[in-house]
Amino acid sequence: MQNLTQEQLINMLMPKLAGKKFLYIVGNGGSGKSTLAEFICNKIISGGEICNLISTDNFVVDTKLRKSAQCEDGGYYTTCVKGSYFLPALETIILALQKGMDCFYQPKRADAVLLSGKAKLNIIEGIGAAFLPKLKDVFKIKLVTEKETELGRRQERDKTKLTPEELLNDFEIRNRQYAKNVEPILNDADLVIVSNEDFTYKTITHPARLAGTPLS
Repeated sequence: MQNLTQEQLINMLMPKLAGKKFLYIVGNGGSGKSTLAEFICNKIISGGEICNLISTDNFVVDTKLRKSAQCEDGGYYTTCVKGSYFLPALETIILALQKGMDCFYQPKRADAVLLSGKAKLNIIEGIGAAFLPKLKDVFKIKLVTEKETELGRRQERDKTKLTPEELLNDFEIRNRQYAKNVEPILNDADLVIVSNEDFTYKTITHPARLAGTPLS
């Protein structure tokens, strides 16, 4: 498979998104979900169209509450567990946008955003999107990166918040829960995109080829 730059990837994606109202971008931690979502959104806006961008991180239960509870596997509730999200709130927004209605969306660390019911595309990015129903007007991308790349990106992002030991423990719990709770339900993805360490991409048109394959 040939490596693609971000611009080449977007140019390849745009025809596939024609006629779709929603784009779900799901993937393991550090795979670049937010980066890809923002790039697609900006591409659409630069063309004079409206695009809504929603992060499922804004529908996650409070961190202290999640870390005080125990999952069946013995770990705390990470964002790789369905019970970590207020999904009904997100589903209400999706329903409103489906019907062409404007609605407000409240990010955790920003002012409220008015989402347009007339948007060309509604992008929902984050692990939480894996737990949303796959509707006929949805295009779903599964974003994948190697564990070493994920760990390196997490270390760079979270080094001021976690000690090396805490970061590694969190990483191991997240990956165990991702493999158990998220990976098995991503077989309905329309496209698999592999995010390389150097921020180039590879695409796989048959998601089943990576289903159940552990990242080494």
